[in-house]
Amino acid sequence: MRGDENEHVYQLFIFFADRNPLLEIPSSVHPESEYWESYYSDIKNLPQAVKSDIRFAFVEGCEYRMPTNVGKNEYRFSFVSYGAAHTGRLETTLDLPPNHSIRLKIIEKGAPYPNPQTAEERYANQRSKFDWYEIIPTIEANPSEDLKKPCIVK
Repeated sequence: MRGDENEHVYQLFIFFADRNPLLEIPSSVHPESEYWESYYSDIKNLPQAVKSDIRFAFVEGCEYRMPTNVGKNEYRFSFVSYGAAHTGRLETTLDLPPNHSIRLKIIEKGAPYPNPQTAEERYANQRSKFDWYEIIPTIEANPSEDLKKPCIVK
């Protein structure tokens, strides 16, 4: 990786909207760390941010999968750019049929005013870092073959 090794590192948090009765926090969709280790060709080459938080930190350019429940569930998605500290959030209800997956498309929206002229525009740009990304979920049929390939991090 060139430059700041965390430049292309992102965090994705996916929770069910329910509350865990023991901890009073939402239940995470994320599997444990061992599940994620198979996604990388060489864990030693991962940026430190991913090594230290492998359940929630991801590198750009890889496709990740995590199991979730079939049926109608309310989800809370939160996406964070590790280096820039820009975020995106979405709360939505999805009805997932058997043998289907939720695919997330994350689009960078950027600042609303590329050339701010007023204090209000500058303030809006400053606040936009909390709504920098749009998260778009789609439901897709699972492929007939599992084509999971390890992510190569150089």
